[in-house]
Amino acid sequence: MKTTLFCIAILLCASFVAFADLNLTFDSNPLTAPGTSVVGPNSSIDVTLMPSQAFEYETAGMLKHNVCSNWRVDESYVPDTSQFVADGSRVEFALGKTYTQADSFSFGAVLRVNTMLLATGGFQMGFGLVNSVTTGFDRVSAGDTYDTIEFNYFPRGEWGATAQGLFFGSQNGAFSSWERLESTFNVKLPPADDPVYGFPNGLPEEVWMKVDMSYDAATRTLTLQITDPVTGDPIVPFANTPGATLPSTWSYYDFGTGQMVDTGVPATFAVDSLAIFNYQDAWASGLPSLLADVDYASMWFTEMETQSGSSVVPEPAGMVLVAIGAAGFLVRRRSA
Repeated sequence: MKTTLFCIAILLCASFVAFADLNLTFDSNPLTAPGTSVVGPNSSIDVTLMPSQAFEYETAGMLKHNVCSNWRVDESYVPDTSQFVADGSRVEFALGKTYTQADSFSFGAVLRVNTMLLATGGFQMGFGLVNSVTTGFDRVSAGDTYDTIEFNYFPRGEWGATAQGLFFGSQNGAFSSWERLESTFNVKLPPADDPVYGFPNGLPEEVWMKVDMSYDAATRTLTLQITDPVTGDPIVPFANTPGATLPSTWSYYDFGTGQMVDTGVPATFAVDSLAIFNYQDAWASGLPSLLADVDYASMWFTEMETQSGSSVVPEPAGMVLVAIGAAGFLVRRRSA
């Protein structure tokens, strides 16, 4: 009864929250809720190894993502239709307004990565912010992945396991996707033999993690934290890791000259939805798919206020929403 009254009190406070702040606890089926859209086919088939749906709602308080990165291209980045299985897809949760590089905000999720069936090829799983109109699924060649701010996790990748934040900028017809990209791909997860933070695939499996991402408009920097959702202790020591900083203009590395080239195009973005990504592999054929399932217990988005300098604090309304998500997670874990 006390828990119920506490949750009701918080919900009454939340009734005064601006509609742009979002808190999802998945107590009912989010796939059929107002403001939710599944973009692309909700399918994730790789022979007989994975369920037929990419996004499933089977248990109250939990949304499951069946990850299956089963699209291939050849060495020239031409789709290899002999290995084609499913298109990319995502589930979107509308924010109610559009945010740009001039706005400060935070977003995140409580999630766990369950045992991976196959990940030798090592593509990605993740979530983030998208534009419901301009964001596509093609991340190679010219690409059409515009306007995204993402948390990406690449387990067992050929360059080592990574977890990072990244920006894909707004559409400009003259440049490829790699020429409107800023990330921290050079930051690797601790190796498996690290006595404190090392895990075989980069992040622990079957362990609940709280992934927090914050964008500060004053510094144009995206920061990442991965912690225990109950104790707040770091699961990954990102405290000293530099965030991905949105440049003033996009630039890229020219492999022919070995020089960075400034495109002169302003680095901007516009996002209006929180999303879970079901991207497909985009590298040489012959690599096996990344197969895994990820459980999401909660997701949130909070608008922030930029104070003097680069100090960013949540709006009071946003703090209430984060509290709701944390309380809901704790209640569900105790009753599980």
